[in-house]
Amino acid sequence: MADKTVEVRFPIPIQACFDWLIAIGKQTDEWKLVSADPKRFTMVWQQGGGFTSFKSPVQTTVALRPLGNSETEGRFTAHHYGLFDPLSYLDDALKKLIVPLQQHIARVQQTPPSNSGTACPRCGRPLPPGAKFCPADGARVNAECPNCRHINDSGARLCAKCGNAISAEKDSI
Repeated sequence: MADKTVEVRFPIPIQACFDWLIAIGKQTDEWKLVSADPKRFTMVWQQGGGFTSFKSPVQTTVALRPLGNSETEGRFTAHHYGLFDPLSYLDDALKKLIVPLQQHIARVQQTPPSNSGTACPRCGRPLPPGAKFCPADGARVNAECPNCRHINDSGARLCAKCGNAISAEKDSI
């Protein structure tokens, strides 16, 4: 069997790397840890007696013990082996944000805009076309300006046309 050296890169804490190596070392006594760099999250370990320049991500499936309260329960994925595309995680994250946003936009676009003359401002019930008062509670739907006779929406304090104050008439009959 040829001697080989493998550099393993992990984007996880170095203690988890050591736990992983211990799990592999218990199965294969042929490997020996050569160096570990916690800043780069890398470990170099050697198989056999010689030292070669062969470096590649480890792709061996091994029995692993769960590491703490890990969601993956000790299973390593391509992410841990350094075989993943970082942009694929970005795509997944964007999909989680964009899909609900698109659904919200679709709901908003399906909702018809509310016109001031279609519902009573006080009770919210639908009004017949051209109604001046609500048939349910008698509230005035539109307010007429005493100065210029412009019809303003109910609840307006000033006339939209001349700016004059609308008199505080009773809102019901």
